[in-house]
Formats: sequence, structure tokens, C-alpha cells
Amino acid sequence: MLDLNRTMFYKTEFDILAPKGQDALWSVVLKIRGWIADKARRSSYRFPCDNATWTSLKNGARAKAEGADVEMYSSLHIEEGVYTWACRFAENVDLKDGSAPRQWLTEVGFKGRSLEEGTFSLVLSYSDRAGFIGPLQAVPGRSIPKLVDYLLKDDALDCTVSGINVKSGPVEVGSENAQEMLGIIANTDRGIPVVFASPGTLGQPLVDPHELHRALGPNALVCYATGLQAAEAMNSLLEPLRLACFGGAVRVYATQPRVDEPLDHARHRFVAASAIREHGEDYVVDMLRRALAQDVHFWQSMLRVDDVKHLNRESVRERRIAELKRRFQDEALEEMLSAEEATEALKQESDLAREENSQLREEVHNLRARCQSYEAAFAGASASDGEGRLAEIVRAARRLPPATAEETARLAVAAFPDRIDFTERGWDSCGECRTDPAVLWAAIHDMCTILHPLYAGSESVDMAREFNSRSTFSLARGEGRMTRKSLKTMASRKDVYQGRDIFIEPHVKSSTGNQKDPSFVRIYFDWDEASGKLVVGDCGGHLENHSTRSVR
Repeated sequence: MLDLNRTMFYKTEFDILAPKGQDALWSVVLKIRGWIADKARRSSYRFPCDNATWTSLKNGARAKAEGADVEMYSSLHIEEGVYTWACRFAENVDLKDGSAPRQWLTEVGFKGRSLEEGTFSLVLSYSDRAGFIGPLQAVPGRSIPKLVDYLLKDDALDCTVSGINVKSGPVEVGSENAQEMLGIIANTDRGIPVVFASPGTLGQPLVDPHELHRALGPNALVCYATGLQAAEAMNSLLEPLRLACFGGAVRVYATQPRVDEPLDHARHRFVAASAIREHGEDYVVDMLRRALAQDVHFWQSMLRVDDVKHLNRESVRERRIAELKRRFQDEALEEMLSAEEATEALKQESDLAREENSQLREEVHNLRARCQSYEAAFAGASASDGEGRLAEIVRAARRLPPATAEETARLAVAAFPDRIDFTERGWDSCGECRTDPAVLWAAIHDMCTILHPLYAGSESVDMAREFNSRSTFSLARGEGRMTRKSLKTMASRKDVYQGRDIFIEPHVKSSTGNQKDPSFVRIYFDWDEASGKLVVGDCGGHLENHSTRSVR
């Protein structure tokens, strides 16, 4: 979760490729060691730099400095020989000049894809002591962190984003490379912005492209044209796509362009020459740095120490489950034989179920008639009396006549206002719900009458086992291992209820897995401690997980 007291200073993410057979993560760790050693020399403190300590730090350890309040700790996850690693380096700086003490926090992540290759990420932020009354330390000037600079200057490492080399400085464009630059700008898979500085009337850009590159680093590809002829070569290719940039303006070409879409050009923003002249070069550079190198939402998607710890906990859980499966394998075989013997009995039960289904259809018909009589009875009573009698009848009903999903949900909230509610996203999902309303009502009814008391009770119980033993539906407390590995997929479980963040990973589900079956249902929810309610964030269909790529 984002610490609101922290100020983002810089973030970046790019791919690293080491020479064949070399450990890319170890190359990153060595660069971190050199960066910290340099900081320690300049600030007159000592941080351990021996290989044994840093091997431990690579494997997930903690180390402290001598002579300064500086600490680093890390976490490592290994799966099939591929490393996922993250560390936090915290520096607490007190200048002893009456200004507020400040903490600098550097968070590094490395998500490996093989021994030689992985994605490097870095977030650098700082915070001043909360509640401090007095002056603050000076605002740091814009710069690329030395650690990033160390990686980009290592000739043995390839550093790219979407296949684009981010190690070189700003690219000068002209007639000889304009076509190549167009291919980069129009590439629909491009994951890095392109910043183009066009020349003014004197033939030079109004914003120094080298200063832009020093401020943005690998977060953007900076290019520029010198002279009107070079700019014309570039714009002659960009103009048909409505992406031209001229007259000293600066244009930012956003990621993943869709140049064949009529309104896509509006996403690629201008900084007009008149604005540059009015506010100055520093204003433009600071604005682009804030937008491209200090994007808080991008920070939240990066790999951090807590993410690696979560992967390790999941691995321990998977190993425990595998061991339990091995121990009870023989018992499972015996159960399979027993299941075969029970098949004939199940066939007989199926015949009885068909007969019962016919009876239920007749019961539904009768219930409809009863509802009509209730409506006639309520018409002669006061509104408050009618609501009370209706609530009493609904609370006792395990099945109701068919209705829409939204009507069913609103009826449930009216009947159990202190036990269940829906978020805005939950109500919206009812419009796409294809579940038989009678099945949906039964599932929500069991949540209110069986599951809610389990959450609200003070005793510690196995909720899934208890619910499953008393309901025809089943409770899943969380998603599978592969689904949890996807940060993007798990982010889709985030929702908001009454201004509070909730996480709708638990869900009640039917026994059928066929989404075309009217009896298929998935109800994703969270327990809201503040209101004491089960809060539904998605109703009816299957949220995306590892085994499905469509929501409904």
C-alpha cells in the first residue's frame, strides 16, 4: 500500500540481459553493492561489502551500517531455477541543523525469466518526519539515481524496454533514420514513451534534449531534430498519422499507440512552443519528469519485498499440500473404488431427482399464485405493515419465483440489510449475470443465513468446511497458486465500499463449472469489519484467473 507521507522522487523499470551463462541477478546485486559502498564513503559510514554478506543478501538477509542509521534487507524466491528478488535500502538522514529528519527509501525488484534475463525495477522516495514543526531539508534536484547509471553504463548488460535500447543518449533524427524512428513511434507494442523535441525558428530545439534525457533516463526515449530540413523529413512521415511536431514544440508519444484509430492522436500530448517560451526550459523538464519518472500508479505495479514474501508463503503452502496428497494417496485410491460402487446408487438418485424437479416446477407455480395473493393483501395494509410482513415472508423463503439478477439482489439486501450489501461494481455486475434467479437467490440466502454468522461469530472455525457441510454451494477462501502469481489478475479483485478498500478474493460457487449452465454462479465478496456485512463486488460470472481469460 502506498505511504501517503512519502514523496516519489524517481521510478524506472527495464529489462536486463546478461551474457550467456552469467547470473543477471548477481550482476544487479554487485551493482547495488558498488552503489552503497560509494554512498558509504561519501557519507563517512561503513557498510559490509564482503562477498559472504552480499551472497546472504542475495539469498534474502538483512544488514546494517556502522556509523549511520542505514539498513538493507531482501527476500528471494526461486522457482524452477528462476530468481525473483527484491530489497529495501533505508537511509535515515538527520542534518542536525534544526530541519526535519528525512528517510530515503530505495526499493529494487528483479523478476527473472531465466538465469541471464529478467526485469529490473527501482523506486526511490523520501519522507520527512511526520508532525515535525520546523523547516524541511532542501528539495533534491532532479537526477537519475547512481544505481541506474551504473547498470546503464555496464557494457556487458543489455538494457531494453519493448526491445528498445535505453542505454544510449538522446537520438538525433534526420532523413537517414526518420523511417526507423517512425517505426518505433507507431509500434503498437511500445512500452516506453517517446519524447520528440522539434527545432524552433533558429533551427535548434527550445528544450535541451540532453537535459531531458538526464532527467528522464530509461523512462522515455528522447529524440530531437536539428535544422528545419531534418524536422521536415520526420514530419513528412508523421503528418499523415496526425502526429507531426514542429515550430519548437515538444511532443510526448504515449505507449502502445493505435495509429489506425481516428482519435488516437489526441493521446500524444503537445507542449507548445509558446508555453516553453513563457515558462522556460526547466518548467518543461520538471513537468515531464513528474509525469514520466514519478508515476505513482506505475510504482504500485512494480515488484517489491512483500510480493516476494507472498510468493514464498505460497510455495510453502504448495509443498505442504503436495505432502498431504502423497500421504493420503492410498486412501484416495480406495475412495475412487468406493465411488465406482456408488455409481449405480447415484443413477437411482438421479431418477428420483427428475421426479423431484417436476414437483418443484409445480411448487414454483403455486408460489407465484401465493405472491399474487400477498400483493393483494399488502394493498389493503399500511406501507410499514406491508414491508414488515414482506420481510418476514422473504426471510423464511429458501426459493422464490424467477426474477432478474438485480431484482433478486435488491430483494436480498432488503430482506437482510444488516448482513449483505453490494458495491457499485457489484450492482453493475448484476446486469451481466446469466445465473437462474432462483439459483442466485439460494446462494445469497445461504451467504446470509449460514456464512454471515460464521464471519460474525467470535469462535475460530474452518469457514469453508463448515459452510460446505451445510450448503449446496461451496466457499473458496482464495484463488489458486498460479492466479496469485499474476499481480494484474489479483489487482482485479480490488474494490471500494463506502470509501474503504476491500479485496473480493473469497467467493461462493456452484458445483458446475460450465458457465453456460443456468445453475452456474460465482459471487465474489469480502467481509467488511466496519459494517459487519458481507459485501459483494462481482456476481454471477467467473473473474479472470489462470485458467480462464474471459470474465463472463
